[in-house]
Amino acid sequence: MTQVGPFKGCMAWDSSSVIDCHSSASGVHYGIQNPREANSNLLGLGKVVHHTQSVFKSLCKLLNPPPETLGAAALSLHYANVIIVIEKLAASPHLIGLDARDDLYNMLPRRVRVALKTKLKPYTKTMASSSVYDPSLAGEWNEAMSSILEWLAPLAHNMIRWQTERSFEQQSFVSRTNVLLVQTLYFANQEKTEEIITELLVGLNYVCKYGRELNAKTLAECSSFRVGNEYLNLNI
Repeated sequence: MTQVGPFKGCMAWDSSSVIDCHSSASGVHYGIQNPREANSNLLGLGKVVHHTQSVFKSLCKLLNPPPETLGAAALSLHYANVIIVIEKLAASPHLIGLDARDDLYNMLPRRVRVALKTKLKPYTKTMASSSVYDPSLAGEWNEAMSSILEWLAPLAHNMIRWQTERSFEQQSFVSRTNVLLVQTLYFANQEKTEEIITELLVGLNYVCKYGRELNAKTLAECSSFRVGNEYLNLNI
């Protein structure tokens, strides 16, 4: 069989061998390859492709969150925002206004609201029977919230960062993700996360009310001091 073009001169000599030929800038190169060797190479290539497909499928399974996680419930980003708001309010609980408190409450899913009301009932009864808040208890709540937020807040911030970087990638078609998905809230257990958020809210509620009572007491003392000075000035 006559070959034309760059493969001129390449042909099968017999049924027991195959000529492996290719062209290059310097001409045509060819060599004889046994069919068994060719089949062996093809089988090896097939194994590599199969292994690559298996790895890809495994990665897809890893990225698929279990049903009990925040990622599966599509709540990871929302809870990240809730945690960040709690972190900001916990930094200055005595400055929390009614608007900020209402905004945070409106962010909570129904399940967390129900759990929060249940948790607050014992504290509400205690507070109703005594108008004085315990400063030592407020200190314990502050310490507990700081301890939780120390490891929880970074996961929330990473979740926001991951989402932001992903959005940027989709717009620019350039991969710049610096945060791994496992470093976020994506694979966090939903029930446990909601329990932790509820605990933070109970603590924030107590510390906030204690701070307001302390501020009211300070203002009352300042007002009393000012009235006393005015009375003394009138008698001088």
